[in-house]
Parts: sequence; C-alpha cells; structure tokens
Amino acid sequence: MSGREDRNSPFRGAAEEVIAFSAKDGVLRDGLTGLPCRDSFIEKCEEIFRFSDNSNQAALHVIHQKNLKEIVMTHGLHIGEGVLKVVARRLYGIFNADKVFARLEGDNFGLLQREISHNGYALYTARRVFENLGAPLDVAGHSINIIVNIGISLFPDHGRDWNTLSHKAVQAMQEAGQKPGNNYLIYKGK
Repeated sequence: MSGREDRNSPFRGAAEEVIAFSAKDGVLRDGLTGLPCRDSFIEKCEEIFRFSDNSNQAALHVIHQKNLKEIVMTHGLHIGEGVLKVVARRLYGIFNADKVFARLEGDNFGLLQREISHNGYALYTARRVFENLGAPLDVAGHSINIIVNIGISLFPDHGRDWNTLSHKAVQAMQEAGQKPGNNYLIYKGK
C-alpha cells in the first residue's frame, strides 16, 4: 500500500486541502500556499526512498506550527491563512534543490533533505528554519510570533518508506512540542 492510500496517516485531515494542478511542473499544489501538496510530496519521497541505497542518508522533517490555533482565535482565520502563506514563502526561500518541500495539511509542512552524510546536516537545517521563522511575521498589519516544532527521522536508520519515516518524525515532533518555545528533535527510538 502506498503512503497516499494510508487512511491512518497522521496527516490525513477531516477535510481534504484545496489543491491546484500546476501545468508548468505537473505537480499538484496546495491552493493556499502554492507549495506542492501532501500527495505529491509523498510520491516524490517514495520515489527517492525506492531508488536510494543504504549509503544515501536522508532526513524527513515534519515542521509543525504549534500556535496557529491561538493565532486564529485571536486574530481570525484570514490572519491564520496569511501566516501559513508567509511561513511557506520564508521556508521555500531557504531550501535548495537537494530538498523536497510541501504543505502536508493544516499547520504541518514536510521537508525531505536528500543525500546528507550525517545527521548534523539535518540539525543545521532545523536551526535554519528557526532562524528564518524567529522574526515576527507581518501579516495584514499584524506582527505575529510563531512557535515551531520539528520532528526528524532518518532514512535508512529509522525506516525505508514514507509511512514508517513520517510516523517516527511525528513522534519526534510531538516530543519536541512538550517543551515551551521552538524545538527540534531527531527520533530516538528504533
């Protein structure tokens, strides 16, 4: 079963995200952020995992915007959506061709960092995310501070497929989220 068919995925929401097809690159895109959508991301990740050997390590980052609900409750849905757009632009601006990036759903983004030689590169990328999201976001005249948690799982150490790696990255993200402020964590289990 492919990741797209998994009904128990931690990223399957009650309502499907609005998506748009980009004729330019043939990728389904999230209608709000313009980033590749969850299904396109999973498909690309599975392709990379399938054609990688054990010498090609990769890091799957699940990036969760921890305080989006509070932002929406305080400022309204339009500001929450604006925050997602600004976050997507900031994150997209720091990633290069060795990374695959998408909005998974709601306040979760996914990043696959390919061909890393050790997990220090994954930690460096997590710190870059914090640096780029640490400054307040200007959304429709509101200065918004966001809190981000990142869970990271490593291919092939923690798994060789989307379902396994995403589950472990979500576990790490949830553990990181138990502490106040911005946090990241590499999955520690087997």
